[in-house]
Amino acid sequence: MERLLILSLGVGGQVAAASAVVAAKGIIRVPELNSQKSSNDNTTGVGIDEVTEYFLVGSFASWLLALGSIALVLAAR
Repeated sequence: MERLLILSLGVGGQVAAASAVVAAKGIIRVPELNSQKSSNDNTTGVGIDEVTEYFLVGSFASWLLALGSIALVLAAR
């Protein structure tokens, strides 16, 4: 859904709105990252570094896919 929303906003020329979607995702994920940071449960072996890396890599891949799709749609016009 996020990619489609960013794609739609980007193709529609609403770059500021697409940026707001990206910012909102970051704000929404802050409590999750903070809870992982403050958690003392090391039985899972997953620390804050792994969670943050997973979030960043996944987000960047999603945004790059959306940006590539925008470029393809605009090039086809």
